[in-house]
Amino acid sequence: MCCGLDEYCCDRIFTRKAAYCCDAVEAEKEAAKDAEIMMNIALVALGAVTTIATGGVLAFAVLGAAGVGLAGQAFKIAGDDPPDPRYKELFRPRVPRVAPVPSEGLSPAAARALDRVIANRLRSGAYALAWIRSIEKAQGAERARDKTWAKRHRKAAAGYAREAATTLERDKSLSTVALRELERGGFVDTGVTLAQARQWQQQVRQRGLPGETTRVLRAAGGDEARIAAYRTAVSRLDPKLVAGVGVFGNLTDQRLAGANAKMVKALRESARTLGKG
Repeated sequence: MCCGLDEYCCDRIFTRKAAYCCDAVEAEKEAAKDAEIMMNIALVALGAVTTIATGGVLAFAVLGAAGVGLAGQAFKIAGDDPPDPRYKELFRPRVPRVAPVPSEGLSPAAARALDRVIANRLRSGAYALAWIRSIEKAQGAERARDKTWAKRHRKAAAGYAREAATTLERDKSLSTVALRELERGGFVDTGVTLAQARQWQQQVRQRGLPGETTRVLRAAGGDEARIAAYRTAVSRLDPKLVAGVGVFGNLTDQRLAGANAKMVKALRESARTLGKG
């Protein structure tokens, strides 16, 4: 569809909502909602993989789930970001640290490649969270008519958005290398079944998010209320969206690839807009 000047086309990948013309803020929120679902699909798929994988692949699934979970929570917040009245302090990105992937059943090259994927995802999630939290603080400052702090937060948010976009974009190339190294060792990326996805979500409902995912969310600055809300969102995700998605669904699933590209574009546009002051 063709929208007018200064208008954007809002179209969703994971809903049947028809495309419509919207402003920049709404386009950003719609992209974030799709990105949240994208990350949640990856989280449930990786979570299901942890019930059947072993060795280094198991470790990657556990740590990879933590990385996409952090990004998923950030994009969930971006879809509904109320002004933060506690604005007289900049929000700094906190990139969580995790243990390296063990080499059990993997070549050294494969283990290193998986470590790079995980590190990039953790950085991506941390900067996405810092981006939206800074926007919330800028909104809080604007509501209080504090132009100085509003400008500081917008400037910080612009830089965080650029870094989040870069890391999201880099995920494809890093994952491609990791998959290639794994395949050299005989790895075959098999999609999880509907039953496996449902079983893992039931575990989340009963016992909460995996410990490593919760630790990473807290380490990046996530508060308990939002972690609890994110747990609910993950447990309620339609498992049919996950069926067939494997460890590297970001490479093989067009929905996930499309949502990623849209979010990269939205982050870059956000950085441009925020950078205007």
